[in-house]
Amino acid sequence: MNLNTVMENVSMVSNIQDIVLLGLKEMEQLRYCYSVVALLIYLITLFICTLIVYVVWTEQSLHEPMYIFICILVGNVMFGSSVFLLKMAVDLFSGCTTISLSGCLAQAFWLQSYAFVDILTFTIMAVDRYLAVGFPLRYHSLMTIKKTLQSLTIIWSVIVLIVLVNVLLVLRLTLCGNSINNVYCETMSLVRLSCGSTFINDVCGSTCTLLTFVGSLMIVIYCYIQTFLVCLRISKEASQKAIHTVVTHIIAYSTFMSTSLFVVFRWCHGVHHYKSTGLRDKDRSFKDEDDSHFKENYSESDSESIQKPLYAMLSAHPLPTHDQTEDEQFIICYLTLEVFPL
Repeated sequence: MNLNTVMENVSMVSNIQDIVLLGLKEMEQLRYCYSVVALLIYLITLFICTLIVYVVWTEQSLHEPMYIFICILVGNVMFGSSVFLLKMAVDLFSGCTTISLSGCLAQAFWLQSYAFVDILTFTIMAVDRYLAVGFPLRYHSLMTIKKTLQSLTIIWSVIVLIVLVNVLLVLRLTLCGNSINNVYCETMSLVRLSCGSTFINDVCGSTCTLLTFVGSLMIVIYCYIQTFLVCLRISKEASQKAIHTVVTHIIAYSTFMSTSLFVVFRWCHGVHHYKSTGLRDKDRSFKDEDDSHFKENYSESDSESIQKPLYAMLSAHPLPTHDQTEDEQFIICYLTLEVFPL
């Protein structure tokens, strides 16, 4: 029995097809209760959003850019709820705590698209309110229905490109684990499970997220400062109406951004911990199966002859390095756990 045969058998373990959602496992005791609650929230959300879209669609006087943006927001909420709440309700009711890797990537793509659409739509709404309050006479020429639809098309195109690139970058990774500490899939959790280099994923993901959040905040803050300054110069009645619209938008925008930032900071705080957890999860997932397979196929003398070259390899490279291939990094990570358990 040689080292290449062992490495070939171990590399087969890296072909992960299913992802375990640990968040769903933690909800198993009350899964029917959680399932009903999630379904009720989804149905209420769907009803309210559908009603808003119907009113704007049927009322001719509401065919204005601001109300179109509101329809985009509520339509996006319906979409995001379907991807998250509906799936979670079905999974909890059926007792399913796993999702295929392809399904996980698809859910990550749609959920992250939902978040980016909301952020950029809120941003363009701030610009729209600034133009409406600051340039009331020129507003209908500056923000026409055609320009509104063009803006939305550009936003969606950019978002699809950004999120698709992030998802495709995950496909190149070799996963050392199959457990995500969440109730849904997103690329950040999948990147944590990698035992190879994630430098490109980290740079691309961090850059896109930082540019989106910082750019959105700067534009929104600038527009609202300018809007409030204009409100100080106009009549009291017009000022109150403008401020009411702006404050409502600020509350909605702040709530969504706070939630999004919490998710990002939670990932940043736990990234090193979950890198380690991912390796341990993989060890737990495959340990029993691999131990029995090893005992059936390799004798004690084979085990000793295999461990000697492995010990030499692991001594030379106790941890994966960026100059190794992904397969070599995976083998070192996995065999460190399997041959020399933590």
